[in-house]
Amino acid sequence: MSENVKSTNLRFNLDKAADKKAWEYLQTMDKEEFRSYSHAVAVSVNYFFDRYYKAKDDPYLETREKEERFVQKIVEAVEHALGNVLPLFLSGYAAALCTAAQDGTMIIPKSTAGIAAEDSADNSGTDEADIEVNPEDIPWDYLDG
Repeated sequence: MSENVKSTNLRFNLDKAADKKAWEYLQTMDKEEFRSYSHAVAVSVNYFFDRYYKAKDDPYLETREKEERFVQKIVEAVEHALGNVLPLFLSGYAAALCTAAQDGTMIIPKSTAGIAAEDSADNSGTDEADIEVNPEDIPWDYLDG
């Protein structure tokens, strides 16, 4: 046997619940994922002790992980809800802001377009006219989601 290979024996007392459960896992493990008992035991021991030492150094690790998963679920739910509602909301909002002129163009009042007279390039103090927009120039396909 090579110097780089270490051998040990494992015993499972099937009268003990923990041993029995471990033995059953080894008997039903995915053979493509875990090539042998040795591989499964090595992965398990590494995972256990990695978490053990992290938890020992950081006693709130598990609580923070649960909180992060909970927050992620909330974020995903809000994103999903907004994805369903936002296009309809924006189209209704845009329709409420715009009024149609006789020639088919839309007129957006400057006050609702978010453009203040003092912010415009012309600071002469005169009241600027409303903005006219041709509906054919607007890319409405963004509303499809």
